[in-house]
Amino acid sequence: MKIPVSVATESKQFAPLPESTYECRITDVTPGTSKNGNLQLALKLEILEGPEAARRVTCWYTITPKSAWRIQKLIDALGITLTGTGEVDPDGNEVKSFDHEELLQRCVTYDVKQREYNGRMNNDFNKPRVSPFDPVRAEVEAADRTAATPPKTMRRRPRS
Repeated sequence: MKIPVSVATESKQFAPLPESTYECRITDVTPGTSKNGNLQLALKLEILEGPEAARRVTCWYTITPKSAWRIQKLIDALGITLTGTGEVDPDGNEVKSFDHEELLQRCVTYDVKQREYNGRMNNDFNKPRVSPFDPVRAEVEAADRTAATPPKTMRRRPRS
């Protein structure tokens, strides 16, 4: 029996995003280990608007002493607090950590570039910053507006 199968010429699922700025929601964060044995976080992102809206991609953060600044930029952009572990690294610096689950459902704006790696085009996710779609940002802004609103005062009517 022959079974008809349509064959796509190129899967959009694995094609890199076009270079642009994207609003993304972090839908999953998976800690793991890279091929070189380094700690790694895989962030599953959903594109929120534009021609690539609803598309899902993965952003990898490998955490080494030389590349820790990349995840630090994301953490700083989202206002996530690092806590001391009581440990120090070989250079004498305090080791800090955060709960990777704090990244879930947060929204980030990335400048996305393309680059070739091992013969394939891949994306680099650069300059993370809090997105206008971020739910925590919306809560903070609403609280700021409430705090900035002066209390209403009651005026007494003059007696007649």
